[in-house]
Amino acid sequence: MMKSFIKNLYWNQYYELRAKGKENSALKNGNILVSVMLFVNLATVFIFLSALIPNLADWFEDVIQDIFGFLSGKAIGMLIASIFIATIYLCVRYTIGTEQYFQNWLKMYLELSSEKQLSLSKKGLWYYFGSLLAVIPAVIMISTL
Repeated sequence: MMKSFIKNLYWNQYYELRAKGKENSALKNGNILVSVMLFVNLATVFIFLSALIPNLADWFEDVIQDIFGFLSGKAIGMLIASIFIATIYLCVRYTIGTEQYFQNWLKMYLELSSEKQLSLSKKGLWYYFGSLLAVIPAVIMISTL
């Protein structure tokens, strides 16, 4: 199921960029978008787990402070997010984000009717916005603890 959402994100990028004559950037933009969305999904799960499992957030904070204690909270957050996103990007880039995968998915996409292409592109957007919106209740949940 996750693979369908991921395909829809790539297809959305192709659909949006093709209209602007920049379809050659769809793979790169898709890889970046998929990486960021997977990071957001993992962060959301971690936030929910932190709210449900007592002391998980405190334990994680202690570990991070032990490793990066000399940095400010904002700098630590940016560093950790950058490391995770870069790691996820490399995993995406060398697995499902290869030119071969993209060309196979693109071939399937181009064989669909224009209505179906639009529908799948919109599903990619729904996944994108849904993932971003899912963070809000997670943050609210953990901030009330």
